[in-house]
Amino acid sequence: MFFQHAHIPRDRSMVFRSRITRGNIRYQVQEVDMDEEDDVEDCLAQAVEEELRLCEQRFPSGKIIIYYGTIVRAQSISRRLNCPAYYNQAGNAKQKREILEEWMEHGRAIVATNALGVGLDVPDVREVIHVTSLRRIRDFA
Repeated sequence: MFFQHAHIPRDRSMVFRSRITRGNIRYQVQEVDMDEEDDVEDCLAQAVEEELRLCEQRFPSGKIIIYYGTIVRAQSISRRLNCPAYYNQAGNAKQKREILEEWMEHGRAIVATNALGVGLDVPDVREVIHVTSLRRIRDFA
C-alpha cells in the first residue's frame, strides 16, 4: 500500500528497518496555551517562531522543516517567517525543484505540506515541526 500510494516501484526500492528510539532524535508534543479570544493561527505562529529561535540557538547552522496541514496555513506562516513554502500547487516540477534547491543551499527554514514528503533526506536538517496533527498514518509516506 505504501509503495503504491507514494508511486514508488517496490522492486526498485530497499526497505531499512530499525528502532525509532535513537539518541540523536527527540520527540516532543508541545501544547499551545490559548484564551478563548486568542486567534488560533496567531498562537500557533508564535509557538513556531519561539521554537525557531530556540533551534537557532541549539543548531546555528541547521535547517528546519515546518509542516502544516493546509496550503493556506503554510502560505500564511511562510510569509510571516519570510521563508519559502512548498506545497502541491507551488508551481510546476521545475519551480518546486528550484524552491527546494534554494532552501537546501541558502535557506534556514521551509514551510511545507505533506507534498514535500516526510522522509526527505537533507543532512543538515536539525528540527522537523508538525504544527497540525496528521489525519492518516500514510501522511508519513
